[in-house]
Amino acid sequence: MNNKILVLGGLGYIGSHMVKLLHKNGYEVTIIDNLSNGRKENPFSSEIKFANLDISDVGSIREVLKEEFLAVFHFAAFIEAGESMSKPEKYYKNNVANTIEFLNQIIGSKIKYLIFSSTAAIYGEPVKLPICEKHKKDPVNIYGHSKLIIEEILQNYERIYGLNCGILRYFNACGSDYKNNLGECHNPETHLIPLLLQYVNGRRKEFYVYGDDYNTKDGTCIRDYIHVYDICQAHLDLLNYMIKGGKERHFNIGSGTGYSILEIIDEVKKCTKKDFSIIYKKRRDGDPSILVADNSLAKQKLKWRPRYNLSDIIKSAWEWEKILSNKINKL
Repeated sequence: MNNKILVLGGLGYIGSHMVKLLHKNGYEVTIIDNLSNGRKENPFSSEIKFANLDISDVGSIREVLKEEFLAVFHFAAFIEAGESMSKPEKYYKNNVANTIEFLNQIIGSKIKYLIFSSTAAIYGEPVKLPICEKHKKDPVNIYGHSKLIIEEILQNYERIYGLNCGILRYFNACGSDYKNNLGECHNPETHLIPLLLQYVNGRRKEFYVYGDDYNTKDGTCIRDYIHVYDICQAHLDLLNYMIKGGKERHFNIGSGTGYSILEIIDEVKKCTKKDFSIIYKKRRDGDPSILVADNSLAKQKLKWRPRYNLSDIIKSAWEWEKILSNKINKL
């Protein structure tokens, strides 16, 4: 069987871990990344091909597609919910228009499968918890809306063009593979765990909790945190499922357990053995109170299971933060 995989956004946070896992499992990987976000260097060996391109670059994409790929994994998106509310045009152009441009290039190619990175943000404020795949779709931010638009487009492309499209709705991706120089390095960083660890490590002067008046057990937002490698494994499991003729196309990828921001703070204090204070600010636009996955469909159909717990996640993220800090100090 053809074992060539094209990874869009393969130098980003989740994409880079996906590339590592694919390579480890014997796949031949080609990365497309425009280096607009995150790390600017390629951490991989020359065995992994890399094209510095935007997915909307029609001529260059056509050249890449002259090689026959079994599947495409799509990680090439802007992901900051808060920013999407102030810069909607950025999200609609990249996440929607550029993805459509890419999809139009692969119609009629040898590519049989596409796995798309979607998000729990498509659900909006949950009306029932935990959130299953059939939950109503009512995103409260532009980021979530941009992902939902592509989900709907992919359903139509599969029906009309026969492209097998799998969709994974991530909850909060976190953790790292620090031993292989892989982890979160968004610029700017907006995710809770790396921001908190940067603060603990002295790279930030203050740490803010946005909102203490949510309808939750301690007033702070509750989220479902899932290790980045659990997300990546779900891609392999979904690809194998589709190759075997599996019919389901939408899967939640989360741990199935929710933690409040204050609970994350407590876990960070345990892991780092450091105490610290925080500052409360008012809520941000576009932040649902609670997002927790019902992951039973992925467990049943994909035979997928989360392997990492919250302690594993925090420990790996803390080791990665120390590596990043040392790199910065050497500059």
